[in-house]
Amino acid sequence: MMTQAVNLRRKATPPFPDDTFGNLVWPVVSLWNKPKEKELTELVWEVKKGIAKIDGEFVRRLGSDGVHEFLEELRNEIPQEATWLAFSSWANIGLSEVDFGWGKPVCMSSNMSQFSEFETLAGTNSVYFLDTNSGGIEALVMLNKKYVRV
Repeated sequence: MMTQAVNLRRKATPPFPDDTFGNLVWPVVSLWNKPKEKELTELVWEVKKGIAKIDGEFVRRLGSDGVHEFLEELRNEIPQEATWLAFSSWANIGLSEVDFGWGKPVCMSSNMSQFSEFETLAGTNSVYFLDTNSGGIEALVMLNKKYVRV
């Protein structure tokens, strides 16, 4: 199972301003059964189909207490034996430009694995895409030890 965080600011109708405060994201869940028999492009297609379902109406329904309904749907469609890989892009949202009074950040990182609930849910399998100061993109990858060869 793969999840891709989607920025709801741009999906709302009308779109929320980019500087709207808070975590306005929703996970798109894509299941990839029998991966040894399928091409990776099939998983990419499933992710794109999931992202396409998130539109202004979806965001509106989330805001009217629909979030509980959607979370229950997510819970029911995720197989217990699924291996979870979570993706989130922090690129192109201006985090590297934030200055709290002591200058712009030299680098950014995430410590989501410090939260036991996150580790239980995602098994620490996550990928974050971040802007670099040189204008590129870097990937911060956290994987469960059983998936890493040393």
